[in-house]
Amino acid sequence: METYSRDYPSSGFAVRKNGTQESGTMFSRNCREHGQKPYGAETGTGKRVRRCGMLAVSLISGIAICYVLPVVGTVLLARRRKGIGKAFFCGMLAFAVSQLIIRVPLLQLVLPEFSWYTVLPLYPWRYGLFLGLTAGLAEESARWIAVKCFLKGKDSFGHGLAFGLGHGGIEAMLLVGPNMIAGLGVV
Repeated sequence: METYSRDYPSSGFAVRKNGTQESGTMFSRNCREHGQKPYGAETGTGKRVRRCGMLAVSLISGIAICYVLPVVGTVLLARRRKGIGKAFFCGMLAFAVSQLIIRVPLLQLVLPEFSWYTVLPLYPWRYGLFLGLTAGLAEESARWIAVKCFLKGKDSFGHGLAFGLGHGGIEAMLLVGPNMIAGLGVV
């Protein structure tokens, strides 16, 4: 049975599958003497190249989900049920107003003037809870206002799904998708 070795060029050490470490030059010589293949030699390209390929596939899949799924979902839903366009655009508007127009500028422009907020990032749990709570309050308030004021009488499953596709779709397209595209550019 063949064993594979792992070379860590930055540390100068190599690790065998059984966990023993040896220095890089001694380990390479021992690999050749014992007929072992270097780590990743089974394909000739190495694990690093395969990992980058897997990451690119993951990012491309994520980009497709962020941009294609909301559009295709809305088109398919609009074919089956008439009059869901208003619910879709109300969902988009609820997210845009609550997050992009109110909450994010408040977090970036107003709150840094307060000393308690400038210290908050030093405490990750508190900071995460604070950001999650403000996001929840802003989004839920906007959703409630949109549904109660603009979608009266439109409480069917299709309208709810269209509202969710609009809300989640614009969030994915504006916040998640661009980061995945940037990550794909780095890979």
